[in-house]
Order: sequence, then C-alpha cells, then structure tokens
Amino acid sequence: MAFALVAASSARSPEAGTALRLAFVAAALGGSALLWWVHGWWRPSGRALLLWAVALRLIFAPLLPGLSDDGYRYLWDGLLQAQGISPYAYVPSDPALARFQDSVLYERMNSPDYHSVYPPVSQVGFRIAALALPLGWEWAWYLWKALVLAAEAVGAWALFRLVGARRSMLYALNPVVLIEVAGQAHTEGLLLGALGGIVLSLSGSARWAGLGVAAATFVKLWPVAWALFVCRSSRRGLAGLTLIGALGLFYEVHRYAPNILESLRLYAGTFDFYSLPYLVLKAAMYGTVGEMAGALAASGMTLAWGGVCVYAWMRSPRTGRSLMRAVSIVTVGYVLASPTLHPWHLLAALFVLPLLENKTWLSWLAAMSVSGYLVYMLPGVGLPITLIGWVGAATLFTWERRSSLLAATMRWRARGKTREMAEVLRRVPPGRSVLDLGAGEGYVGRDVGDRLGVAVEAIDVANLGDRFGPRVDLYDGLRIPRPDGAYDATLIVYVLHHARVPVRLLHEAVRVTRGPVIVLETVCHGPRSKRWLEAVDRLVNRIRSRGRIDEEPLTIRTDAEWVRRFEAEGFRLRHRETRPGLHPKALYVLDGGHVAASMTRSGVRPSASSTTASG
Repeated sequence: MAFALVAASSARSPEAGTALRLAFVAAALGGSALLWWVHGWWRPSGRALLLWAVALRLIFAPLLPGLSDDGYRYLWDGLLQAQGISPYAYVPSDPALARFQDSVLYERMNSPDYHSVYPPVSQVGFRIAALALPLGWEWAWYLWKALVLAAEAVGAWALFRLVGARRSMLYALNPVVLIEVAGQAHTEGLLLGALGGIVLSLSGSARWAGLGVAAATFVKLWPVAWALFVCRSSRRGLAGLTLIGALGLFYEVHRYAPNILESLRLYAGTFDFYSLPYLVLKAAMYGTVGEMAGALAASGMTLAWGGVCVYAWMRSPRTGRSLMRAVSIVTVGYVLASPTLHPWHLLAALFVLPLLENKTWLSWLAAMSVSGYLVYMLPGVGLPITLIGWVGAATLFTWERRSSLLAATMRWRARGKTREMAEVLRRVPPGRSVLDLGAGEGYVGRDVGDRLGVAVEAIDVANLGDRFGPRVDLYDGLRIPRPDGAYDATLIVYVLHHARVPVRLLHEAVRVTRGPVIVLETVCHGPRSKRWLEAVDRLVNRIRSRGRIDEEPLTIRTDAEWVRRFEAEGFRLRHRETRPGLHPKALYVLDGGHVAASMTRSGVRPSASSTTASG
C-alpha cells in the first residue's frame, strides 16, 4: 500500500520535476519486488484478493493523464465523433479542424500530424466518454476511465476463475497494471476485458470466444492472430467475428484505410522504445540499407512474430487449456517483437503471465519498463535501461528454464558425440546389443540406439538421470553384473579420465563384449593443456550434475600415454584417430573378448574400478 501511495502521489507530468519522477519509478520497482516476494508465501482467498485489487486501483483512479498524453488523444477522437466527424478523416492539425484546436485536448495530445489508428471498439469507448465533455474534459476522462476499469474487471474475474487467487495475484496486484490501467486508462484495459472473454470461452466452450477476439481486434489490431485458435476450437467463433466486424463498416474503416495505414507505417518505421531485439536488428541493417533500416527491422520483427503464431497453431491441440496456452505464447511473442514497448504495451502479456510456466523473466521485463519514464527527463538512460531490462530478463529466463535447457544441451552434445563415433558405429549391425558404460544421463546411448536401430543398455555408478533423460542402471563400479560376451559392442565415452584405475575398467568392458569396445576420450598435448582441460571438465560436469559428480580423481592424458597403456595391458587396438581443436579428443577401437579369454586361461581375474559418468 505504501508503494502504491508513493507511486500515485508522484505520478506527475515531466514538468513536475526529476525528483518526483525518480520517486515514482523507485516506488513502482519496489512494488514489483514486493509483489514477487509476497507471491512466494501468501495464499490469499478470493475475497482478500478482491479487496486488495480494488483498494489499490482506487489509489490510482484519481490520476489525470500525466505520465502519458494518450488520454488526450482518446478524448479528441471522442470530441470529433460528437461533432459528427470521423476520427479517421483528418489529422488533428488539419485546418479543417481549426475550431477545435484551441482546446486543452489539442494542446496536450500526442502526434497531431498523424491520423488516428485506434480501431472501432476503442472509438466507441471514446464516443461514450465524450458525452461528459460539456461538463469539462476531466469529467470525460473519468468516464473513460470507468469504462476501462469495468472492462478490465471482466478480464480479471475471468483470470481468477481460470487459475485461482494466488496465481492471478501476479496480474491483479501488479504495479504496472495499476499504473497503466487504473492510473492512465490506456486502451489495453479494454483489450484485457476481451481477453478475459476468450479465457472463459477457451477454458469451457469457444462459443463466445469469437466475440472476444473481434472485440480485442477492434481495440488493438494485433489480436486478430487469436482468431487462429478460436476458430480452430469452434466454428461458432466465426459468428462473433462477423457480428462485431460490422463495426468496421459503421466507422467506414475501408474508406479511410489509406489514412490509417499511412500512420501505421510511420509508427512502425519511426518510433522505437525499450526493444533491444529491434535496436540490435536495426543497427545491424543500418550499414547496408541506411534510413530504411527501421522499417525493414520492424517488418522482420513482424515476420518473426508471424512465425511464432504459426508454430503455436501447429503445436497446440484442440483443447481449451492448450489453446489458451497457445494464445499466451502468441501474446508474449507480440510483445517481444514490438519495436515500441511502453509499459502499457506489456499489459496483455502480464494478463497471461499466470498461465505461463516461467514468470520471473516477464515480471522483470515489465517492471523495468516503468524506468522508461525517465528517458525524456534524463538523456542517455534509455539504452542502459533497455539493456538492464532485456539482459536481466534473458538471464532469469535461462535460470528458470535451466533444467530443460541443460537437457536440450545434453541431447545436442550427445548427437555430436555420436557423430564423432559415426565411422566405427556403422560396423555394428542393426538389432545388436550395445552397452553404454559410464552413461551419465544416458543421452549418448539413446541417440546411438535411435540412429543404428540397436538395443542399448546404459549403466553407471551414479544416478545422473532425471525426468528428461532415459533410464540408466546402476552398478557397484567393480564388476559389471553381466556374463562374458553379453554385448555386441561397448561404448566408453569421456569416462576413462574419471576412472581410478582405467585399465581395470577396460578389462571389465572387454570381458562383457563380443565385438568392439569403442573409446572416445579427451586427450591433452602437455601440462598446460592438461590443466586447462581438467578445469573445464570440472566446471562442465559440476553444472550438468548439479554437484553430484565426484571429480576426484580426474586425470587427462596424452594420446601417446593412452596407446602405451593399451599396449602394456595387451589390448588389441583396431582403430585410432585423434582430432585437434579446443576440445582435443581421440577415438580408439579395441577388440573385445580375446583379452578376457587369455587372462582367464592364465588364472588372472580382472576387476573394474569405480567410474564416474561423463557420457
């Protein structure tokens, strides 16, 4: 509550001074941090959440459009409609509108040389607000704000119905939502009401979801992408699209389409704010195309978002929850692909935030967007704020997804290891049995099995498998619990340098193998290379095992040292090759079976040493 009071009391126009603006940003950031902390332990009832949500909105409700001048443009469009003039017909600075240009609305509005781009549903709201203009523009502003809050209440109630009080708290009490909806009454508040209708429909029946999509599209244009999922869920959604589409005819959008498209093109190619992907792409293209870089970068971002929409549509089943998840992906994708990302542009993404698995990164990005209010008062802070917001969000996203990202990396590495052994693996006929000794998470064995069509058994002394990996059996590190010649081939992938007595491990591998024993091993070139490779190995294995791998002993040898050991122990080396690079390695193929047989005849019983998974 204290953060809200400070933020609301310091939310003034830039003319109020830098100190108040800094206090506002600090309060907003503090409120965001407090919300995330409270979310970790508070389990609110529906009634408690409602009381807090209403109370906080009441604190911001008295604010006039001081942080943003969009509100004046809303009322200007409503004023024109009240006079029987289409808001799309003229730019506000046109001499034909001279009789309205001595008003506060014209003096304080943004972009007077641009045609209005607000779609028909927004225009209906502006027209209703204009009914109070005879009482003063402030009265019209509060009437508009009441409409926005009413629509937002529908969305918040729908979200609560779907995910419950605790998860919807991340939206309902979010400082960015309070500031931009209750405080500045941006049109995104109407969008949230439409999105709430989609939530209710897709979580049950999609009968009315088409109405929600059409309403959202005619509040902001981009939600037309949601129609992909609504119409996929139910053809009856088309009825809602058709019904509200009549508003476009009423406002003669087709007649004034050139004016609207002109403003949209200027907006897309001219304005940018708090969008690191857009800035990077624009900078990369500027040296080649010059001033066209902005428009081309915006087009590229739009195409990327289109790809996200297609991907989400192809991957989503025809069920309500899955479709709602797809709508969430499309919504967040739009935000990330926007060249201009003011705090209110993040409201739709914050609405679907409770539906996402990973939430911290988006909360960070939204909270830092409020710092953008400092840009016009403190020159030079725009790029640092953008970097802090996006780099921090990327870091948090990576941390939240660390398990799945690690699993994906391990699968990618496993494919690389399989390619390293591809030539010798081709000698193993399909349908044979293969042992992956020291398998780690088992990804290498699974990839080999999938590629060759062989049955792979994974075994190790430690259980490093998790919900992302295949099954890995455990053994005591001394003797593989399988009979002699049990496998047609054995893989030992980056394991020998972890074994206490590597040759004993090799003896045991040879014993249980009828065919080749394939060894892929890290090799060094000297003392300095050895120290470097061992340090990297410790770091990588600590990350992938979450500290469960015992790194002692860890001994990386040269290729010549390994060959001398093989020869000293009587192993028959069938194939040998070394591969240089940042990670130098060697591939060895040993014959299985004959060493074990000769040792058995001489009365020597081989035993294995403990291995530590590295495959």
